[in-house]
Amino acid sequence: MAATKTGPKSKRKIDFKHLTELAGLGCPIKECATHLEVSERTLLRNSEAMAVYYASLDTLRKTLRRLQIQTARGCETVFLRDKDGEIVKGDRGRAVILKPGSAPNERMQEHLGIYLLDQNPKLDITSGGEKLKPWTKTQLQIPAAPNTVATQELDPATPEKN
Repeated sequence: MAATKTGPKSKRKIDFKHLTELAGLGCPIKECATHLEVSERTLLRNSEAMAVYYASLDTLRKTLRRLQIQTARGCETVFLRDKDGEIVKGDRGRAVILKPGSAPNERMQEHLGIYLLDQNPKLDITSGGEKLKPWTKTQLQIPAAPNTVATQELDPATPEKN
C-alpha cells in the first residue's frame, strides 16, 4: 500500500520512490495519485511531492532528447577486442559485436531541426513542388451555363474589365 491513514484527520504519506518511478514513465499527476492511493489535490498541495514529480519528468525529457539525438546521429558498431586491441572473432569466424551500430536517421534529423532549431519547411501546396511562373494571365474556370462562355480570361493589367 503506497499511502497510509492513521487517524480521522491525519495526512496520507506519499511514497516518493513510487512517485519517482511513475513520473519517470511520464504518468500525469492524476494517474500518479491513483497509483499512490491519494487524491490529486494531496499531491498538488505537497511541495516535496511536486518537486520530486517535476525532477523525474525533467530526467525523462533529458533521456528522451539524448536518445533522439543519438538516433539522428547514428552510431558506430562496437566490437569485442582483446588486450592487444584486435577484434575478437566468434565460433563462425565473425567479429563479436558488443553494441550494434546504426546509420544516421534523416527523419529524426528533420524532426529535431523543426522543433529544436525552428527550421519549419515552407511548402507551396498549390504548385505541386514545381517552381511557380510569374503571373501574367490566368484562366478562371466558370461552370458552363446556358448562353454563357465557359472560360473567362483575367488580365491583371486591366482589372476594371474583370
